[in-house]
Amino acid sequence: IMVRALIKAAKKTEAEVIVPDILIREEIDGKPYYYKDYKAVLNKEKKLKDIMGASGLQAFIVEILLRFLMLHLARKKYRIFSNEVGGHIRKGTNLSFDIAVFDKKVLPFEKINEYYTTVPPKMVLEIDVKIELEDEDALDYINTKTETLFQYGTDMVLWILTKQKKLIVAKPETAWQITNWSDDVELLDGVVLNLAALVKEEEEMG
Repeated sequence: IMVRALIKAAKKTEAEVIVPDILIREEIDGKPYYYKDYKAVLNKEKKLKDIMGASGLQAFIVEILLRFLMLHLARKKYRIFSNEVGGHIRKGTNLSFDIAVFDKKVLPFEKINEYYTTVPPKMVLEIDVKIELEDEDALDYINTKTETLFQYGTDMVLWILTKQKKLIVAKPETAWQITNWSDDVELLDGVVLNLAALVKEEEEMG
């Protein structure tokens, strides 16, 4: 009886743990997705700033992608946002983007404010999975987020996996491709990205 009571008390204590909203990175259809290692913050093993920042490699990839996109995509046509730009999709669904490319006709200057964007990005680029995987694996999450964006009106999502050095190229109603960093990938308006070539160019520059 005592053992059962202890187990019941432990379950009750666990259930009563309230995770603050600041640890939620994204929300899809009311389901919260927490920052990776958020439990370490709850246990006071890490500070909030320790889990919210990108790694050096992730930041480097974002840097070279931004430079590439700004050089090759028409400035008069597109806006290129980064720094975990937030997108309010619908009630209960708020996403975070590493890089989001918007059509200026869809996101004119007067629609830009201090809140989340409320129009679909034309293209989204994500560097790694940055949420705590609890009741689903990485591919499940990638699929859920990508399909949510397609329903919203996004034309392309490119996932860049740094550990595996793979790319997942996803477009609506088209078979997704899993390819290597060294392969060419066509983005918007015929612009072709070769991530390995960009990395090599930076390496040679020092």
